[in-house]
Amino acid sequence: MQYSRYLRFLERSRARRRESILFCQHEPVITSGLQSQAQNLLQAVDSLARQGIEFHQIRRGGDHTAHEPGQLLIYVHLDFKKRGLQLGPFFDSLLQIAAQSIVQTWDLTLQTRPGAPGLYDTDGRKVLSIGLDVRRGFSGHGLALNIDNNLGTFRHIHPCGYADLQVASIGQLGGDPLLRAQWIESFCQRLIAALSFDSQVKREHS
Repeated sequence: MQYSRYLRFLERSRARRRESILFCQHEPVITSGLQSQAQNLLQAVDSLARQGIEFHQIRRGGDHTAHEPGQLLIYVHLDFKKRGLQLGPFFDSLLQIAAQSIVQTWDLTLQTRPGAPGLYDTDGRKVLSIGLDVRRGFSGHGLALNIDNNLGTFRHIHPCGYADLQVASIGQLGGDPLLRAQWIESFCQRLIAALSFDSQVKREHS
C-alpha cells in the first residue's frame, strides 16, 4: 500500500470512527514523528526522492523511522473514547501482545528497553517499532515488524533518534518469514481477547 493511501484511510476511519486492524507493507518510505530532530535524517528529502524513497511528516509519536517491502505494518484503529482505553496501558499491552506472538510463532524472545519503546534482540538491535497517534479519542498508526526486509532504507536515518541504534529482522534471527500469517493470527487473537470484542471479526485477505 502506498503510504499516502494509508494516511487517507486513517483520516476516513477517524472521521467515521470505524475500527479496524490493518496489516500491510509499504514501498520505501521514511516517516518523521512529532519528536523528530532534523539531524536524524541523514539525507535531504529531494535526494531521497531521487532514490525512490518517499518522505512524510506525520503526527505519531517518536522520531524518524523507515518502512520497506518485507516489513509488516500493523495499524490499529480503535475508538478509545467508546472503549474507555488509556494510551499508556494500551501502548504497553500492544508491545506485550506483539512479543508474546513472536515467542509463539518463532520461539524468539525479544526485550523492551527503558525510555526506548520497541522490541530488541539480545544484542540491542531493534526488531519492532511502535508509534501511536490518538486524536479525538481515536487511534492511528501502530507497529512495524521487520520480518524479511533488507533494512536498506534505515541507512538514511538515525532510527528512532539514536545514532548508534542497529536494526535486525526476524529472518536474520533465524525465524522463518513464511510464518508471518501465523504471527498475524496469534496477534489478532490476543488483541481481540484483550479488548473483549463482542462483534464478529471480519478478516479479508488480498
